[in-house]
This record gives sequence, structure tokens and C-alpha cells, in this order.
Amino acid sequence: MIYNSACDITALSGNRVLDTTTAIFASLDEIDPGEQAQDTAAFRDLEGGFESLDKLRFTCDWLDGNDRRRDISSGSVTVSSIGYTTSFSGIPAVTLLITNNSSQTLSRGSCGIEAKRDDLILDVASVFYTDLRPGEAAEETGTWFELSSFDEFDSEPFDLANLNCTYSFNR
Repeated sequence: MIYNSACDITALSGNRVLDTTTAIFASLDEIDPGEQAQDTAAFRDLEGGFESLDKLRFTCDWLDGNDRRRDISSGSVTVSSIGYTTSFSGIPAVTLLITNNSSQTLSRGSCGIEAKRDDLILDVASVFYTDLRPGEAAEETGTWFELSSFDEFDSEPFDLANLNCTYSFNR
């Protein structure tokens, strides 16, 4: 798996840089083998539109994701779905229940929830949680900012395979 995958896109006219933008795939979440991810990046200062450029340069990078993800289906930290909802602006969101079943305080936790169509990651909602003491649980909501409705992705049933969670314990 890979994570932090992104491409810087530069619009050029000859050797002159006209504008740059960045596409961040899967919102910094993991992309498993066989999965694909897409993102839309917008040029903000490209005067004259695409007619003013003669080439695009893509510079892409990513990090190896081995051993980053934690098992959240059983064990010291579990995550379950509370359900789908909409954010205050009416866009799709999801609520998770994170439970610390360990004997240590959990810190710096996050889960990325993939909105997918088949094996294509369309967007990732991020849920953050921290300082869960032993036995505590937190209900947190994450929003998919690039989707306008639940009809855009395979929303049912909730699938733990579409969650990528990381956390650490205070020592």
C-alpha cells in the first residue's frame, strides 16, 4: 500500500511557469494494491485559460504504507459505524464510534473512510480522535468534501475494509 500520494501539476508556456496546483489522492489516506484514487485540482491563477499554456508537468510522490494501518475490527481499539448523515452544509458525512479497550491512553488517532465506486476511491472522510483513556469511547463525524450526495458512491453496506485507522498509545 502507499499513502500521502500527491502530484504537483505545473502549467507552462515555454519555460515560464504560469500556475501550479496539487492533486492529493485519497486525502492522504492509504491506497491498497488494486485500488485507484482520483482527485480534482484547480488552477487559480491561469490567465487566458488552457490556450495560454503549451505543456503540463506532473511531479508525483508517495510514501510506502507498510505497517502504518492498525486492525480496528478487534483488539485494543475497535471502530464501528454509527451511520451516514449530512454535514451542516448538506454534504455526505459518516459517524464512527471509536472504543479504547486497552489499558493505555490512546493518542493521535485518525480514521480515513473511503467513499468508493467499485475499487476507485472518490474521496476520503477523515475522523480524528485523541486522549481516549482505557474504557472510553468517542463518537466522531467525518465529511466527504468532494462529493455532493450518497448516490455518487457505493454507500451500503458499511465496510470496515474501507477504513484506514492509525493511532498510538501514551507511554
